[in-house]
Amino acid sequence: TLNEEMKSQILNRLEVLKRIIIIENPSIPFEKKLMIKKKREGFLFTGNLGRLQRIPLLLESIKKYYLKGGILKFYFAGGGIYSNKIFEQSKINPLIIYKGLIKSEEAAYLSSKYEWALLPIENEITKFAFPSKTSSYIFAGAKILAICDKDTSVGRWVTKNKLGYVVNPHITEIIDIFFKIERNELNFANLDMNRLELKKRLNIDNFIETLRSKILSI
Repeated sequence: TLNEEMKSQILNRLEVLKRIIIIENPSIPFEKKLMIKKKREGFLFTGNLGRLQRIPLLLESIKKYYLKGGILKFYFAGGGIYSNKIFEQSKINPLIIYKGLIKSEEAAYLSSKYEWALLPIENEITKFAFPSKTSSYIFAGAKILAICDKDTSVGRWVTKNKLGYVVNPHITEIIDIFFKIERNELNFANLDMNRLELKKRLNIDNFIETLRSKILSI
């Protein structure tokens, strides 16, 4: 599963021109009836708590947000090298709740409980990878807060599809948007909360059929 920027990176590294077909990363299937319609205020992060997800920056931002009087909570679920750090912070910072390592289906349902989904990622990595959890965030109906430069594949994707907001990876700017969300100061009129066309493209059945047709054509 690729995007245009990842395709360009691959072609730049090949000595012989190859045909590359872009297929978007689908969401795992889960039943609509189990989705939470009335969402809780706060932020959710599911997935790998690793080096590429700006976890130290995120934790420091949450810490300062709390010290400045912030009240919104942050729920983390997943494993990785920073999972212990998240767990330690959850014991001293009442805004941080760590759910531990959970199955992908459970993570999808958890995403539907909260208003915002966090999508922090290192800028350079967006040239070679795209966070797989974004598709589940789409179907969960969460607003996405991407923490990366706006001119990255992730930043442009969130903006183009009207999924949420992109904030530069600087503590002051991150804290500022936390407070704007807490105080309902952001304009949601420009967001596409139905996401019908995007959901159609990221549906697992559509993914399978697209893959099948491409294989048959080859």
